Amino acid sequence: MMSAEGKISVIVPNYNYAHYLPELLACLQQQSYPNWECIIVDDGSSDNSIELIESAIKDDSRIILIQQENAGPAAARANGIQRASGDYIQLIDADDYISKEKFERALNIFNEQSTIDIVYSDYRFVDVPFTKEWKEDFRKNKVGSQPFIDFLSRWELDLMIPIHAFLFRKSCFDRWGSMDPQFQTHEDWDLHLNFSLNGARYHYDDHVGAYYRIHGSSSSRTDLTKNRRDIALVLAKYLSLVRNDFEKRIWRERYFQAIASFIIDARVRKQINWQRVMDHPIPRSLKRAAVWSSPLYLIPKIFGKLAR
Repeated sequence: MMSAEGKISVIVPNYNYAHYLPELLACLQQQSYPNWECIIVDDGSSDNSIELIESAIKDDSRIILIQQENAGPAAARANGIQRASGDYIQLIDADDYISKEKFERALNIFNEQSTIDIVYSDYRFVDVPFTKEWKEDFRKNKVGSQPFIDFLSRWELDLMIPIHAFLFRKSCFDRWGSMDPQFQTHEDWDLHLNFSLNGARYHYDDHVGAYYRIHGSSSSRTDLTKNRRDIALVLAKYLSLVRNDFEKRIWRERYFQAIASFIIDARVRKQINWQRVMDHPIPRSLKRAAVWSSPLYLIPKIFGKLAR
């Protein structure tokens, strides 16, 4: 086995997560592979994040602070990636953490297989008191031989992998672009669709390398509406990029479901801010079909719940 080599840039968007940052920094400092930098992009925090980060920098010169006005996690990640000096990019949220061996294992794979662009590991959910960890029962948590098809058709259905399970070659961002700041959620899905559409090669490392923390502030009713909206917006972005009839059929199915689900959710919550989706430059016929398909999408959801 070749020895691991290359510098890793860890990009951490932070917004009022000072209480989680010490654990994240500790997991990085415990890595078996030490050649990394950690770029924390503070997204306009109002807690004591800055004070905590500046104190950490005094003890570890590998930690770097970037401050910006609040613009969302995608913009923060893009800012950090732009400043990165490493050969590889590790994206991770301030409230998550990774295993001690993740960097070393992934770099060994990169060094042994020069054609691989992205290495990803298995993951586990954990609760805040660390009393338990678990894995959702998805049918298959691996990207197949056609990554774009998998990300387009299966993402958040039977394929869901947190962003910090992946380690990217920096060249992916140099060649194909960075995070899209227009998305408040699902920016990771957009990134994978972009990279896989451009032919990125994924490799699975059979190792629990990422831990995704579940806590009260990780989701909310407001976030659910943003999620619905951004799913439709991400799909809308790729309308002109799908390449054949098979991909177009998958795209139509997911887009209709996304629009229908979003409209139903917006109606139920008595919100009308779905105009942004409907104003997107998509043929009117597709938007009408998506709207009219809403009842058809709702029926199996209702009967599915009744059957449980």
